[in-house]
Amino acid sequence: NERLVQAEIRLAYNLFPFPKNDLHTLFAIELANFILGGPVMDSRLFINLREKRGLTYGTFSYLHLEKKYGFFEISGSTNNSSVKELLEQTLLNLKKIKQEGVLLKELNKTKQVFKNRFLYSIEKPENQLYKILYYKEYLGANQYMDNYLKTIDRMSLEDVNSSIDKFILFNNTDRLTPLSSNSVSNSFLQVVVYAHPSVLPQLEQIKGLPPIKAISFKDYFKEELNFYKTQNK
Repeated sequence: NERLVQAEIRLAYNLFPFPKNDLHTLFAIELANFILGGPVMDSRLFINLREKRGLTYGTFSYLHLEKKYGFFEISGSTNNSSVKELLEQTLLNLKKIKQEGVLLKELNKTKQVFKNRFLYSIEKPENQLYKILYYKEYLGANQYMDNYLKTIDRMSLEDVNSSIDKFILFNNTDRLTPLSSNSVSNSFLQVVVYAHPSVLPQLEQIKGLPPIKAISFKDYFKEELNFYKTQNK
């Protein structure tokens, strides 16, 4: 669409199916992701992309974990002129957390946030039911409600940092560490950008991404929409 002045950006890839009853790995991954780009104003992505560089109103990372599949997503928007910078800085943040891990002060603060949010979330019976169904039926974590606070307290810096290799990719040649001996890595970095056509040269200059292809949705939306997606060979 020629009138677009903002670009919507999604970075995503598949994760391994989640190991049944493995609350320890689940919480380690969730804590690390919260520090990276959780729904707070002091996550690494928020501070680096918005507060320091003014590239976006907000960029956040999400974990979608189920018993038989999972995926990781980073979502954000920026001006057409700063698409390259936003994506490059996002990839740098992914690389930094994977290579250097999180800090103890970040982990301690996040553990307290998790415990506070958990206690607040189970005040209502319907919220308790949702959590029981999700963690038991979808993830197979049968003791979630009983063990949540104790498991969070026991999470060490080593636990959290060792989990980062299991869900973070920062370029097209990077691979995930399997969650178990039965896991096979088939995750590849994917980026989709909905933007003005002028952003395409920016995308082609970003190192570490697969080749970019324009995708037309004119037949479906009845107007020309410009999506650009990485293509894995």
